[in-house]
Formats: sequence, structure tokens, C-alpha cells
Amino acid sequence: MITKDAIFWNNWKIFVFILLSLFLLLFVRSFVSQIIYLSEAEKIDDKKIQGESIYIEKIKRYERVILFHFPLSPMTKTAINEMMNICEKMSLEGKLYCYETLRADINQIRSFYTPYDNILKKINPIIAELRTKQMFAWKFNNLPEQEYEIIKRNQQLLIEYESISPFWGFIAPFSLLGWITTVFITIWRGLNKSINKKITLLGVVFFLFFFILWIVGLIKA
Repeated sequence: MITKDAIFWNNWKIFVFILLSLFLLLFVRSFVSQIIYLSEAEKIDDKKIQGESIYIEKIKRYERVILFHFPLSPMTKTAINEMMNICEKMSLEGKLYCYETLRADINQIRSFYTPYDNILKKINPIIAELRTKQMFAWKFNNLPEQEYEIIKRNQQLLIEYESISPFWGFIAPFSLLGWITTVFITIWRGLNKSINKKITLLGVVFFLFFFILWIVGLIKA
């Protein structure tokens, strides 16, 4: 006769197996995607695409490599370095687009820690400088030269204000894992042949809690 404890542990084994399989699939997907986009960027022919358009096409590919980041991936570092090199070759507007894209990409792969935080610290002042130059370059602004440093400093403060919160950066993935785990546990423990109303009710409450926390984390981060 199979006891309830034996059924419980068998269900947990299945749950852990499915969870590990999902993580493995995500890893494989990220790994393969990085290889594909990195290869595409290298194959872009500068003879067929003229001007800065070639840089923009490469930036788009490197951006995808960064967004498919996984811990300790050497391809993410390669993509970032290539983007940094491209940024230096572009015009004022092109540089700003390039650096802003790189900054946004790194911010999007942050969670409870910040990969490539040293890159952010390096490019944030550059972005502030480029934003200021662009403002002065626009003829309709007609800004006095003595305000250059003030505007640049304000842009730097704005960039720091726009930075992702480490706290909410941790909460977002934690709560995502929370509501996914809650769904699995509720299905196996609460929705068996005989429905356990207590576990099902608790599952719904915890699911709503983690799901709402996840949404708030995404907004606040």
C-alpha cells in the first residue's frame, strides 16, 4: 500500500525534475541564441550596407546577445566590448544611441546583482556628456555656454535617478519563482483526486501575493 508520504515525496521529485528541466531549457535557449546573434553580427557585410547603418545593424545583434545573458557567459562580454568599440566610431547622435542602448541592455539583465556594473559606471558620464552636447547642438535651444556644466551635471543626476533599484531588482525574480512554485505545489497537493480545500485556498492566496509582488517589482525596478 502506497502511503501519503510516499506520494508526497514522489510528487516533489517530479516537481524538482520539472523545475530543473525548465532551468536547463532556459540555459540552452540563451546559449544557442547568443551564438546565433553573435554569428549574425560578425557576418554583416560592410560592402552591402553603407554609412552608420552597418553599425546599427550590428548593435541590434549585439543587443540580443546581451539580453540573452546567463551567468559567466563569455559571449555577453564579447558583445559589450564590440558595442563599446562601435560607439566610438559613430557620430554624436549615433554614439548617444549606441551608449543608451548598451546602458538599457545591462539594466535589463540586472537582478539581485549587477553584471558589468563597471561598464555602467564608465558609460554613464559619457551619456551625460553626449546628451548635453546634443542639447547644445540643437539650434532651437540657443543655450548659453556658461550653462554647459550645470546641464551636464543635471543629466548625470538624472541618469543616476533612472538607475534600477537593487532591492526591486531582487524582488522581481524572487517573486516570479514564488508564484511559479506556488502553482506547482497547489496543483500537486491541493488538486489531487480529492481536492484539499485548505491547500488550494492557501495556494491561491500565495499565488496572488507573489504575482502582484512580481508585477510591482517589474514596475519599480
